[in-house]
Amino acid sequence: MKKFLALILACVMLFSLTACGQKAEEAAPAEESAAAPAEPAVEAKNIAIIPWDMGEQFATDVVNQVQKECDARGWNLQVLDPTGDWNKAVEYLENLIVQRPDGIIYTAIDCDAAGDMVQKVVDAGLPIIGYDCLAVAGNETAAVRCDDYMGGQLAAKAMMEALNGMEDAHIVIYEEDPSVASSWRRNDGFTDYLKENHPSVTWTKRRTMDLNRDTLRAWAVDMVTTYPETDGIFAYVGDCGVAGWHGLQEIGAEDVIVVTYDGTDEQIQLMTDGGPDCSMYAVVTMYPEFFGTSCIELMEQIFAGEYTRQGPDDIFEFEPSIIYAKDLS
Repeated sequence: MKKFLALILACVMLFSLTACGQKAEEAAPAEESAAAPAEPAVEAKNIAIIPWDMGEQFATDVVNQVQKECDARGWNLQVLDPTGDWNKAVEYLENLIVQRPDGIIYTAIDCDAAGDMVQKVVDAGLPIIGYDCLAVAGNETAAVRCDDYMGGQLAAKAMMEALNGMEDAHIVIYEEDPSVASSWRRNDGFTDYLKENHPSVTWTKRRTMDLNRDTLRAWAVDMVTTYPETDGIFAYVGDCGVAGWHGLQEIGAEDVIVVTYDGTDEQIQLMTDGGPDCSMYAVVTMYPEFFGTSCIELMEQIFAGEYTRQGPDDIFEFEPSIIYAKDLS
């Protein structure tokens, strides 16, 4: 029995020694690993974005997507809201030249004037990406936009479909802003389509100086009151389409067709709730989320030295599509 116990004790001791040896051997690589130099941390980039106006749904959607893309990369995002004022945007850009973020994303509130300020940013060695509304000078480090002329044509086609090809129709168009290139491209696409396909259709253009929703709602109400023959409204400004539509409902002008721009969640929900006969007949969508993602992906390529703009015509341009209320029910 004692020999048996002694044998067991010997085996236990042998097992313990063996186990300790294994643990020591297993621990060695960990100690070696701990001694190895750590991988260098990826530098967090600092990005600044200057949208048009954070009171505008489209701008909010773009910024939200940029924030998601930055968060996914561990980057920091600074949002500077000029509230539609180009002078304020210039002030922000001048401050950013001093602060020196790693990159800037902006939209040109004044496309003609933007080139001079953009050049100052470029000369300071800061990459700047323009989106949607671009400097006429075409001197941003990179540029992203939608084919707005095509969008205007899609809108006109939808409008005439909603009006059953009415050749004596009268349409009110939210007038383009000469300093905003995307506005006249959208309206040119719309009116060129009418001239070519429905030459008897007439239209009236008016716009407001203020783009807040109360003013835009009042604009639509005033237009159909002044021009009671109005059959449809085309608003290249998405907030104008939404606010104007609500104004028309309030005065009982439910038969006036509205076609507008942007394709925000708010617009989609409005058309869904309104059903297939909703008088907000269609929305040209530019995919605000796509704008946000494209700007950050381009910024990554610029940081990596994988993209250099080849001139003003080198623009990352994508096609819009159109969403119909009848397809949402």
